[in-house]
Amino acid sequence: MNKYTVKIKALTPIWTGNADRKNTTLRETGIIGSIRWWYEALIRGLGGTACDPTNTNCNGDNHCDACELFGCTGWARKFRLEVEKKNDNETIDLRFIEMREMKNIEWALLNKTIKIISDYGAIGGKIAEAEYGIIKIEQNGLDKFDLKKEELNNYLRKKVKGVDNPNLSRFIFIKNQNNKTFIEIKNNLSFLKGCKK
Repeated sequence: MNKYTVKIKALTPIWTGNADRKNTTLRETGIIGSIRWWYEALIRGLGGTACDPTNTNCNGDNHCDACELFGCTGWARKFRLEVEKKNDNETIDLRFIEMREMKNIEWALLNKTIKIISDYGAIGGKIAEAEYGIIKIEQNGLDKFDLKKEELNNYLRKKVKGVDNPNLSRFIFIKNQNNKTFIEIKNNLSFLKGCKK
């Protein structure tokens, strides 16, 4: 089984709270949920399918592109994620360990997802507050996997897309420079969802 490590640096604290809403340890579930959210947005933006997890018919062999990798009822996730926080409290290793056979295109999509999070997004919870989850990739073991158009077109199921779900084709991207820039943009563009004045 293949294993790839992505070493990230937390530029702001990463929130992965527990049942008591405390952020005492870094939890894999918070990280994987965040990666899945960005992965679904990427898949939709590329014309593929990603179900709405609150109202889904995905199960077993009848599932969307996102569930193909991340799993659903009757269909296990294809990889395990191990998260290791280093002694400096900023460096974190994300180890993706193949549990079932993954295609190169799936590794490439996972690679692209991590890069999008690093360049434009955030990871973990409370990310709408702009003071959590900003990361920078230090080393990327997934970098050898590139998206190839033909492989992508053969992989995606291309069914009807939900209009209300996150879709990268409807995102506005600004490279993560600093929190001040992000907060300023949110304050000046009141139409952005989650905006606080």
